[in-house]
Amino acid sequence: MSSFDEEKSRQARALTLHYALIQAAFWMGYMSIRAYTTQYLADRGLSYTLIGVLYAVASIGSVLLQTGLSGMIDGQSKIRLRTVTMILVGLVLVLGGWLLLFQIIGLNRPVMVAALYTLMLIILYGLQSFITSLCYEFINHGIPVNFGLARGVGSITCAVINVIVGNLVVRYGSGCIFYPLMGFFLCLVILILTFQVRGVHIHSHRPIGFHLKTGDTTHSKKTHTKHQGGTLDFLRRNPIYSLFLVGCFLSMTAYQCINSYMINIAKGVGGSSRTVGYVLAIAAAVELPAMVCFNWFRKKLSATILLRIAGFFFIMKALFMLLARTETMMYMAALTQMFSFGIFLPASTYFANEAVPPEDRVKAQAMISSATVGLAMTVGSLFGGTLIDNFGVRAFLIVCVAFAAAGFAVILISTGRYDQSKKMKRRP
Repeated sequence: MSSFDEEKSRQARALTLHYALIQAAFWMGYMSIRAYTTQYLADRGLSYTLIGVLYAVASIGSVLLQTGLSGMIDGQSKIRLRTVTMILVGLVLVLGGWLLLFQIIGLNRPVMVAALYTLMLIILYGLQSFITSLCYEFINHGIPVNFGLARGVGSITCAVINVIVGNLVVRYGSGCIFYPLMGFFLCLVILILTFQVRGVHIHSHRPIGFHLKTGDTTHSKKTHTKHQGGTLDFLRRNPIYSLFLVGCFLSMTAYQCINSYMINIAKGVGGSSRTVGYVLAIAAAVELPAMVCFNWFRKKLSATILLRIAGFFFIMKALFMLLARTETMMYMAALTQMFSFGIFLPASTYFANEAVPPEDRVKAQAMISSATVGLAMTVGSLFGGTLIDNFGVRAFLIVCVAFAAAGFAVILISTGRYDQSKKMKRRP
C-alpha cells in the first residue's frame, strides 16, 4: 500500500468515527422530539386530526426547504453544504429554546406552541438529507467513509435514548423532551464545525474529475455541465429514479404513519409511552447489524436487490402491527426493522448516489428525503389522524398494509428498469 493509500485509509477511519458521532447526536436529538410529538401535542389539547394536519404542514414545508436549498447548493459553488446545515441546526436550537422556555414558565398557548413546534419539525425533517450529504461529499471525493457503520451508530444511540426518554415522559410528562434535544444539538454544532480533513473542502458535489492528494486539492480538465432546472426538470431527466421515488413514498407512508401514531397502537394493546420507547428502541437496535454490515451486503447483492428486500419487509412490519394484540407482539413486529428500514436507508442513499448524474447528487438525496419524510409524512399524517379519529386503529393499520404493498410493487418495477438500463449501457 502506497503512502497515499495509507493516508486516505487513515482519513477514512477518522472521518467515519467523526461522522458516527454526528449521526448519534442528530438522531438522539431528533428522536427525542419525533417519537413523542403526537403525545406532546395531544397533551396540549390538540385532536389527532389536527395533529395530522400539523404533521402534513411540517412535511410539505420540509419538502420545499430541501428542494430549494439543495438546488442552491448544487447550482452555486459559493453556497457551502456545511454552512446551510449549521444554519438549520441553529434554527432548531432557537425554536427548541423558545418551546423549552414556555415549558419552564408554564405558558400554555396551544396556537403559539403548535406554530413553533411545526416550524421546528420542518427544519428537523429537512436536516436529514443534508446530514447524509455531508458524508457523501467525502465519499465522492475519494475518501471511503463508511456511511452504513456511522448510521448504525446513530441507530443504536436511538435505541438508548428512546428507552430513556420514554421513561422520562412517563415520570415527568411530555414537556421534558426538549432537554435532550437542546443538549444533543449543541454537541452537533461542534461536531459539524470540526468535520473536515486537511486538503478537502466541502462546497458542493464535484465528484467527477476531482483528484484527492494529501494536502492538495485540484480539479482535472474534465468537467461536467450543471443543470440549473428545478424539481420538475430533475424528475424529467431521471425518469427511473422518479418512479423509484414513488415506490419509496408509498412504502414510507406506511412506515411513517406507524411511527407517528405508535402511541395509539400501544394504547390499543394496553400499553403506554413506555411501550413506545421500548418498541422504538428495539427497532433502532436491530437496525445496527444491517447498517454496519451494509458494505458487506453490497459486495454480495446489488443495491436494487437490497431495496426489494426492504420493500417486502415494510409490508411485514405493517402486517405484524395489524395483527398485534399484546405489547410483546408489538416488540416482535419491531424486529422487522432490521430488514426494512435497516437495509432501506443505506441502500436508498447509495442508489441515489449512483442512479443520477454527479451534478444532481445533493438534489437526489434531498428528493429521496422529501419522498420518504416530507410527502410520506404529509399523506400519512392527514389520513392517519382522520382514520384513527373516525374509524379506529385497526382501519388505520389496514391502510398502512395497503400502502406498503403498493410501494413494494413500484420498487420492484423501478429497480428492474434500472438494472435493465445498466445492462443496455454495458453492451458494445
